[in-house]
Amino acid sequence: MDKKKATRDSNLELLRIMCILAIIGDHFTGQSGIVEWGNIGINFFYCAVTSLSRVACSVFIIISAWFSIDKPFNVKKVFRVWLTVVMFTVPITIYCWHIGLATKNDLFTAMLPVSGSPLWFAGYYIVLMLLSPALNFIINKAPKIIHVWLLSVLFLLMVLFSTVTAEYGFFGHDIWSLIFLYLFTGYIKKYRSIPNCKKCFVLFFLFWFFLTLGRACVVNRQSNLYIVTLAQKYLEFYRARMQTIPNLIMAYTLFFSFYGLKMKPSKVINALAGKTLGVYCFHQVPVWYMYLWIEIFKSEVHAQNLHGYTRILYTISSILVVWILGTFLETIRSEISGVLIENRNYYDKLCRKINNILCEKEEYNERFIKKSLSVITIVMILCIVLVKVIELVYCWYRPLNTNESLVGKNFDLEIDGMMDYNEGIIEGRVIITNLGDAIENLSDGIYPVNLGVQIVDSAGKIVDQDFLHKKIKTKGILNTGENVTVDLTLKDIKEYINQGYIIKLEIVQEGVSWFEETTKEYVVNNNKVIELKR
Repeated sequence: MDKKKATRDSNLELLRIMCILAIIGDHFTGQSGIVEWGNIGINFFYCAVTSLSRVACSVFIIISAWFSIDKPFNVKKVFRVWLTVVMFTVPITIYCWHIGLATKNDLFTAMLPVSGSPLWFAGYYIVLMLLSPALNFIINKAPKIIHVWLLSVLFLLMVLFSTVTAEYGFFGHDIWSLIFLYLFTGYIKKYRSIPNCKKCFVLFFLFWFFLTLGRACVVNRQSNLYIVTLAQKYLEFYRARMQTIPNLIMAYTLFFSFYGLKMKPSKVINALAGKTLGVYCFHQVPVWYMYLWIEIFKSEVHAQNLHGYTRILYTISSILVVWILGTFLETIRSEISGVLIENRNYYDKLCRKINNILCEKEEYNERFIKKSLSVITIVMILCIVLVKVIELVYCWYRPLNTNESLVGKNFDLEIDGMMDYNEGIIEGRVIITNLGDAIENLSDGIYPVNLGVQIVDSAGKIVDQDFLHKKIKTKGILNTGENVTVDLTLKDIKEYINQGYIIKLEIVQEGVSWFEETTKEYVVNNNKVIELKR
């Protein structure tokens, strides 16, 4: 095994850039509503864009583990990640609070290392770094049998179970996937030889191509065939979960494909790669990302007006713009952080003191591991208890918020007069009345509530699942009995109308649930939209 390669070279830095582009692509297509399912070519493109996000996350952990397992713990790495997160979340959340998209509670959350589900990776990465001394002890000091035993348990109960059943398994939480990746990477580096990079690339490409092609064939396909439904379940699970065998194979073959590349050092590539965490944080701030896609990139407008290859071009351009803008902002942030914090003597002294306390003047020994495990365990328990106490206290007085699931809430939906149909376009207004408890800002939060438009046939079978998702804009709280009006324009509807399909309106909380009790169905008769009763 090649143990001389001790530093990150530009080949792996280039891989990090490609990985962040894959993550942006998955986030943009999945969160903005820009995806358009059509012919196999269009389907393949969007399946390709969304296929490598979790693989990319795994690759980031593999790279980090590869260069961390031989090094002592350094608290600066933890602080650096946390500073990157909060220096994006806090200013952006303050801005969102100023324009009415965030609450005071969001401001508090923004200061924490884990600032909401879109930034899950940063939070778990911090936890992994805190666990790294213990993991490194297992890799470097523990007998090989202990290392193999731990990997075997995690593989059987997490990896194999999830792969076979397409379920989360006994260790379904993503932190376990990160721990497995760290330990497995350490095992490969210590006990195995480096595989051939060309063979790795061929294997990666084959897995990626056939999994993507399989998804392109069955995605959004309405079928009563059990085999189609089963294929949709497994392929989507393999795409979205880090602990599955296909994901692991693609992650490791991709890593070794680049690890074996002969590439001259590039300051430009290395500099750009160093901004990837900032790019991730910039476009995934919890209260911001939907605003970024819908209001700044106008994804809803473009989803109505762009189709086919023009939409593909818009998607690619948007991904690159987010990456460039995020890189620029991270460059500014890192300079500010350096001037105010990271390059200051007080910061160096603080970090050295913490490292000396934990590592006993950087002596990597068993006592340090036991101390670290004890501290980590106590801190984690206290954090869990504190979060639960805050939750219980806060829920006594807080208003309902769309950061939470609204499943079970009552809504009423009605057409205001008659909607007109003219030259393939439907125009009119929809009134949404809240018949449940008061709800704060339907359009805000991680999981906004939208008016969904679907196309179904006479039997109720869905023809177009996501024809349009229209934002429900409210100011402040929507109290019981109050209503909000949504102006609705449906373009490119003529073909569906000519085939006798039905327009189905239904409220949807994105990423949570459709509200079936709100369903209203309409047909076109004499250029008028008439409610269908059945």
